[in-house]
Amino acid sequence: MLAGEADLILPQRRSGAGTEGLRLRPGQFVYYPAHFPHTLRAVGPEPANYLMFKWLAHARAIDVQLPFGHFDAGDCGFSGTQRSAFDYRPLLEGPTRWLEKLHAHVTTLAPGAGNEPHAHRYETAVVVLEGEIETLGRRVRPYGLVYYSSGIPHGIHNRGAESSRYLVFEFHGHVPLWRKVTDPERWKHRLRAIGSLR
Repeated sequence: MLAGEADLILPQRRSGAGTEGLRLRPGQFVYYPAHFPHTLRAVGPEPANYLMFKWLAHARAIDVQLPFGHFDAGDCGFSGTQRSAFDYRPLLEGPTRWLEKLHAHVTTLAPGAGNEPHAHRYETAVVVLEGEIETLGRRVRPYGLVYYSSGIPHGIHNRGAESSRYLVFEFHGHVPLWRKVTDPERWKHRLRAIGSLR
């Protein structure tokens, strides 16, 4: 939920008292697995603005997958002063019916902080909640979305005077063994990890 409020109606979560809804406020999001019944109803005087990610791939046969979850990226528990340039809090991680792994975390980035261009083996979406970030040569403000394809070099910087806060979603698909073995970026990452152990 980006702005406004909405009730997420979830028939499978009906309690003994008959309630089946969940109020979503800005900075909160939910994950529901494939084929999970749901609908949404705006509440309050202003429109409910929200972002939804959907994905489809070859179904995987798995024993365990992420269950329904409700998460609050606004309730980070970060202190008022920055402990480091990046304050990072994981929110969810696990396999889905369609993905090897879905991961989400919230990051607070201090003014003047950032990282150098790097690339991932998975696709990533970033949703700015507060402040602004600079990436791929453009500035992204609250409610802005950035999508990085796998293998595309990118960095994130906070050029502003205030901290920025953003949600990161990583979509890890199935990678065939032959691609893992022949991927030079994967080997570079492994070698760096081995080198840091010394």
